[in-house]
Amino acid sequence: MVKHELKRLIDGLVLKMKINKALSVKQPWCWAILNHYKDIEIRTWNTKFRGYIALHAGKKIDHNDYILLKEGMDVPLPLESTLETGKILGYAYLLDVIHYDEYKRFYDHQERHKNKSSWWNGKQKGFVLQDVTKIKPIDYKGQLSLFNVDLEIKK
Repeated sequence: MVKHELKRLIDGLVLKMKINKALSVKQPWCWAILNHYKDIEIRTWNTKFRGYIALHAGKKIDHNDYILLKEGMDVPLPLESTLETGKILGYAYLLDVIHYDEYKRFYDHQERHKNKSSWWNGKQKGFVLQDVTKIKPIDYKGQLSLFNVDLEIKK
């Protein structure tokens, strides 16, 4: 009887995680991250922060990047008009930041970050993301850089 009672308690256990930082990412890049086609997000700035971040889809959809991902990188994107914007759509663990001061490294990671090799300028930083998870969308106003949020997510 004790064994069954313990199993019932464990099955009903809901883990909650607090997330205090968010990163706004334009569509379709946010969709590519959340659907595991991209695990490095390119930025021009660095951060020392490591940990879970909310992934916010910015208000704008970049049509040229949509074409690049769909046709140039063979990412099976949904219709452009169906991409959600202005919402927190998931979370990820920011594991590391790669400094792309050498072209070869940027080029070698192209399959992971999906940026054109011609975009390299020696100043990019690659935010390495893991444990990417979608959540029920939350309307939220984005900001530049990593911004503060107060979220409790069921894990």
